Amino acid sequence: MARLSESEWDQLKADWCTDHYSNRELGERYGVSNVAITKRVKNEGWEKLPKSVVDNFVENKIQTTKAINEVSKVSKVSVANLEESLDKVATDKARFHEVGVNIMAKINSMLDVVEQPSEVKELAMAHKAIYEPRFKTSPDTAIQINNEQRAPRSINDFYG
Repeated sequence: MARLSESEWDQLKADWCTDHYSNRELGERYGVSNVAITKRVKNEGWEKLPKSVVDNFVENKIQTTKAINEVSKVSKVSVANLEESLDKVATDKARFHEVGVNIMAKINSMLDVVEQPSEVKELAMAHKAIYEPRFKTSPDTAIQINNEQRAPRSINDFYG
């Protein structure tokens, strides 16, 4: 039996978590015993993904693959190149969405400590400036604050 690197164990774990393969199948694929896999599972507390998550992901991947094949025929771009480009777009969008979520959390945490409404307005405008150009949409900001108003207590005062 082979000795696996940590990255190989990480990939085996990812395969195991899908609950699609038995320990015996994984052992044959990776060249380790199913006993070694069972020990790792127990020692590291691995958990299976919910079946609905796996099923939804697989169905979405099937639909995406079909769509890429159709678009590839029309655009005359190779399927592999098109899929790679779409993966980049999805990764970028997910990363910037995460940044937006983090900014929103930061704004929410600061609402209780700001002293000037203009400070909150600046934070919300910074979020809007990052969000709109990247996604070509507005986060539905409705900021109508002037320095005489009290600081709002909820981010919902800014976003619908």
